[in-house]
Amino acid sequence: MTYLGLASLALSFPLPLSSDLFEGLPARWEQAMADLHVPGLAVTIVLDDEVVLLEGWGERDVETHRPVTPDTAFYIASATKPFVAVALAALAESDALDLDLPVRTYLPRFELADPRAARAMTVRDLLCHAPGLNYGPIVLLDAYTGEITEDRYYHFLAQATPQGTTRYSNVHFTLAGRVLEAVTGQRWREALAQRIFEPAGMTATTGFADEMYAREDVAFPSVWSDGRFALATVRKNDDTMHAAGGLGTSARDAGRWLRLNLNRGVLDDEEFFSEATAADIFSLHSEEEGRPARLFPDRGFGLGWMVSGFRDHTVYQHGGGYVGTAALFSFLPELGIGVAALANSAEGGNALCTVVVRDVYERLLGEGEEDYLTPLVQRLRTRAEAVRAPTARPLPVELSLAPEAYAGDYVNEHYGTLHIHFEGERMGARLGRYAFEVLPAGVDRFEGEVVVFSGEFRFGIENGRARTITVPIRGQETLFAR
Repeated sequence: MTYLGLASLALSFPLPLSSDLFEGLPARWEQAMADLHVPGLAVTIVLDDEVVLLEGWGERDVETHRPVTPDTAFYIASATKPFVAVALAALAESDALDLDLPVRTYLPRFELADPRAARAMTVRDLLCHAPGLNYGPIVLLDAYTGEITEDRYYHFLAQATPQGTTRYSNVHFTLAGRVLEAVTGQRWREALAQRIFEPAGMTATTGFADEMYAREDVAFPSVWSDGRFALATVRKNDDTMHAAGGLGTSARDAGRWLRLNLNRGVLDDEEFFSEATAADIFSLHSEEEGRPARLFPDRGFGLGWMVSGFRDHTVYQHGGGYVGTAALFSFLPELGIGVAALANSAEGGNALCTVVVRDVYERLLGEGEEDYLTPLVQRLRTRAEAVRAPTARPLPVELSLAPEAYAGDYVNEHYGTLHIHFEGERMGARLGRYAFEVLPAGVDRFEGEVVVFSGEFRFGIENGRARTITVPIRGQETLFAR
């Protein structure tokens, strides 16, 4: 285990300064990895501007069994959002934009089903999730299929109506990413690289999934299935990386990102944003009600960061999850504590990352005896048992014609290409880059669940060949045709 800089710590609360500071925690996390079915984990801990723990456990690749290292790159999903918010806040400081101007100032194509809401919504609103603006088809195309275009994006956005109350949503940040592009003249990931990653020395951090997964030291998304680990069949690519969830990073780089935020915009004597901007970023701009109780009670949002609580302290954090991967960045600025945990497992990984952060806070504050790990393990086991039954349904699907009469591409102007293929008698489906499970539902009918696609798909047969597929999307029949 790598312990760094312990002798230099000067915190404002009692702390044992020794290599035994985290004694017992790694063993606990390794046991939790086994209980939660997480193959690989990387953790970094920052105290008083020093990285005091930087380590990896388990496997970054469950097929080759290569180990996790402090430099292993993990996809961090929605933990991307604070990077975008910080970049925009820093640009506002330099007068490149005004966070309190309407979104339409920077994105003239921005329209909603509610014209008044579209006129009034500001960039700041997006960064603190105040509008409650969400629309499933946008998330589907952005994050899963990769079939998004600007025309499709704005077509669907014009059908969306914000709730008018604070609700977390990817759409706020895919819009914010487009504002970043409009202001800088760069693609959002290139703007982040130039303004944050490169000057901060975050050499493993990237918005390009294809480049990241081609590296030697990268964690591949994994799933636990039939009593063993397997590589996830769904994996991010450049087409599905977006400003609401489109970065990969390492534990080492995560430590630099935590230090930059804990130091309110300063890293290694270089100022990324001023104290005034830091005050804006870390203020509570919106409060969200109705979120389920968690290990860290949520209050609402600053700019990009979730504002939470632990004991009597304010915690800023953001997690991320996708198929086969999870991340959590968390910091308690008044005590100079920051923790990042990265895992190559989804639900179990999210639980483990939360346990790691909570364990560190409990250890450093010397408080609490609550067993919060056991309930998480039991909840995951219960969910796993609940979802196992449907997959036992009989295959293959029932067809009235030979498989070749169905195979091929079916296109919808707004959703892209739905591809049907066969492996022997078993049918597979892929929408853009996203493959999904097919289950029988009757002759020439099947079920496929793909984010907002949930329900029965029907082939339309004409002259001895399948010509169309009717798909239920948000309760509406949507036609894909050859």
